[in-house]
Amino acid sequence: ATGGGRGRGRGGQGGANPICFKINNLMVKGVQTADEVLALVMEHQSVLNEVNVATALSQVSKRMKDRDRPRIFADPRFQLLIKLVQEKMELYTAWNLSSIVWAAAKMNYEHMPAALQDQLKQATWKKMFDFKPQELKMVIWSYATMLNHPGAEFLKVSEEAFCRMGNELMKPQELANLVWAYAKLEEVPGKAMYQLLVDQVMQTITQFNPQNLANTIWGWSKMETMHPGMENLHRLEEVMCINMNQFQPQNLSNCLYGIARMYTRNMSMKDGPEFGERSMGPDDQPVPVALLKQAEGQIMRLVKGFCPQDLSNTFWSLGTLSAYQEVYDPSAQVLECLMDELLERNLLEFKPQELKDIVWGLNYMRTPVENPRLLERICGAMLRKIDQFKPQELSNSLWALVKLRSDNFSPSRELLDAIAEASFDKADIFNPQNLANTLYAYACIKHPLSAAFIRKMEDVILHCIPEFASQNISNTLWAFAVLEVPPSKAVALAMAHEMTSMRESMKPQEFANALWAFSKFYERDTDAKKTMSRIPSVEQLQVLAKDVMRRCPDLHSQNLSNIIYSFAVLEYHPGVPTLEALAREVCAKCQGFKTQELVNSMWSMSQLSFAPSPEMHEKMENMLLFYLEQGLYNTQDIANALWAWATVNHKPGAKILEKLCTETLFSLQIFKAKEFVNVFWAFSMMGHYPGDELWAAGKKKLLEFHEQEGFRSDGLCQLFQAHIMAVDLGWPSPFFDPSMGADMEIIKCAATAAWAKVATDVSTSGLQKRVENAFFKMVPRPHYQVEWKTDDRLFSVDLCVQWEGHQVLIEVDGPSHFATNQRTILGKTAARNTSLRARGHTLVCLPFQKLDQLEDDNIDPAPYITGMMSEAIALAKQGAEIKAASGGAT
Repeated sequence: ATGGGRGRGRGGQGGANPICFKINNLMVKGVQTADEVLALVMEHQSVLNEVNVATALSQVSKRMKDRDRPRIFADPRFQLLIKLVQEKMELYTAWNLSSIVWAAAKMNYEHMPAALQDQLKQATWKKMFDFKPQELKMVIWSYATMLNHPGAEFLKVSEEAFCRMGNELMKPQELANLVWAYAKLEEVPGKAMYQLLVDQVMQTITQFNPQNLANTIWGWSKMETMHPGMENLHRLEEVMCINMNQFQPQNLSNCLYGIARMYTRNMSMKDGPEFGERSMGPDDQPVPVALLKQAEGQIMRLVKGFCPQDLSNTFWSLGTLSAYQEVYDPSAQVLECLMDELLERNLLEFKPQELKDIVWGLNYMRTPVENPRLLERICGAMLRKIDQFKPQELSNSLWALVKLRSDNFSPSRELLDAIAEASFDKADIFNPQNLANTLYAYACIKHPLSAAFIRKMEDVILHCIPEFASQNISNTLWAFAVLEVPPSKAVALAMAHEMTSMRESMKPQEFANALWAFSKFYERDTDAKKTMSRIPSVEQLQVLAKDVMRRCPDLHSQNLSNIIYSFAVLEYHPGVPTLEALAREVCAKCQGFKTQELVNSMWSMSQLSFAPSPEMHEKMENMLLFYLEQGLYNTQDIANALWAWATVNHKPGAKILEKLCTETLFSLQIFKAKEFVNVFWAFSMMGHYPGDELWAAGKKKLLEFHEQEGFRSDGLCQLFQAHIMAVDLGWPSPFFDPSMGADMEIIKCAATAAWAKVATDVSTSGLQKRVENAFFKMVPRPHYQVEWKTDDRLFSVDLCVQWEGHQVLIEVDGPSHFATNQRTILGKTAARNTSLRARGHTLVCLPFQKLDQLEDDNIDPAPYITGMMSEAIALAKQGAEIKAASGGAT
């Protein structure tokens, strides 16, 4: 996007000296080449004045051929001219200075002495109020071309001068060059100046040629904080359509690039992992499909003339516009044309940014056109040039290549390792987005990273974490979790602080992913679990839990599932109001849940002792039954669903239980040990006999696991509970079936020992002591024992009381025995009650809610407790009489 004004062709009058005037005329009209101009400079160097010198430099820039640049720049006569330019610096008028700066820009004089650059800038500042608008346009364009900022004050004075022009219209090229120049200088004009440019562009738009259009669209697109307005942009697009056949490669690619940037400017991530997952919002404008299709035809006609930058800009633009909205996809023909052209090019001639933009664009195009051969060649070029890649080029190339993986293509391990090595070397200049994208990409493919690499990234993260955006926080945490490389405590604490601070600005996906990552760190840290040392802290989790309630309506299925799961794994109860809000959303959006999301939500609520409503149970059962019938499940889904129901003491409908038994039998050979344990534990806890075939198959599988890997202590406890529940419920055979040999007896002994260890590890709660105290104060005092053991030593009961000539067992049930949101007992408590009663005991359960109410009302609990015991004895007698009358049948 270049092209300045023509300079001042006359070169002025050469001053009052007739000789100088004659020399000036010769330079302008009497010579044909740059060498002839330099010859005049050499011949008349002693009499040249400031106008002659300025004119000479201007004429050399005009008449110099591209092929002659190196020779002329090295020519002693040119060096003499530069020396004369410097010597006369104090004498130049504003007009002279504009000609000199323009000439330097036009020559692309990259070897301009630093002293000359500084002198020109100082002289420009001194004369800034003397410049006319035409001269200011030349100077601004020239400095932009040389990538040498003229200074904020100079731009301010220039804008004031332009705004004083009133209704005087600038020419199309002048307007386009000004817009381009501001963008090149990475500046945005003030509002008045910006509006002036927009108004004048719109008034003269029909006179714009393709280069003017390209410079204007490209320039506006780079001004991130300003936008010309969609109506004006559509007018530019109309003129593009009219002039499409006149477009050359650079004009076309720059227009496409500018349009892509202006349509996607409001995207939160233009260079990050979530870009292609975005849906069209209510404020989005539909991309100009007709223009883009017309441009595709011109691309195919001009592709042979595309330079590397034109090709890369085109790939980036088409990919970006395709990802932005589903209304546009590049045609297969234009993609194949562009890809075929790339295959004919020497990709080593492409700059790193150009290679990055190509793979970036390819990744975002939804058009199903694959070219593994091209991708392999791009990877080869990247590998050769990897040391030249800047941080953003490294991170975005990596991310795009990872996303482009398919059955036919995958970036080589050599390239992935080379990117990691280059990233390590340049990590200190990585910005937060580079860091997050790099880690995120490696996590997507679970590529192994060295400990040194992780430590280096962590050092940089700690240094720049205050600059992290919410998505950077989320993606970085997610990457550490997926890579199964927990961050250092310092990084985790800093991330937790930032997440808590910016929670309100986090998108639902970012919030859910970050919380999920923290839960995985905690789950894998045995020391943290032993001491309950959570990160985020309990105080931070309280803040985050409150924020969950606010954002509940915006959460989709995966967000909901991950948030509930995270609280469960972190062993943190977010409070009943928060869980109820989450449960309402799960219930309302249940039909959109995938199998894993559905089952994880069930598992997590049960883990948090939260009992879903009957409506929610019914909806979740129906959805799970649908997935089971479609075969959309795995063994963990079966195990977790059954475990969840058993834990909250819920027995689902017969139809889904029958289906679960069928699918368990079908998949039993691929169950993992933990899944197997949970399934048979759950069936027994729910009192659902799984059928002779599955029950027998389960025993055989039990022996297989024993031979292959054995069971953990907690698994043995569950197996033992399944066994005793089967016996207590009178199922056809026990789980530890003695008829199945010595190995089954060995399993039973190990499970019994594990259960006994847990059963004898008891403590007395404050609630239990209050009940004991009530008995102690009774007159007469009944005989009672604390932590009484059943005859088989399998259960430890809070109290055993002799009352009215009967033995009564009392369990003081604190909050851990109940669902947190309902006054319903949990599965483990229901199973305990079943087993104790199956052993012929009279059982009384005293709920904490009633005991707390009595204490709050300052009422003696003794009458309530004794009344409960008397009622239990009466019911037991009644049951015994009924049993005797029926001949022993229960």
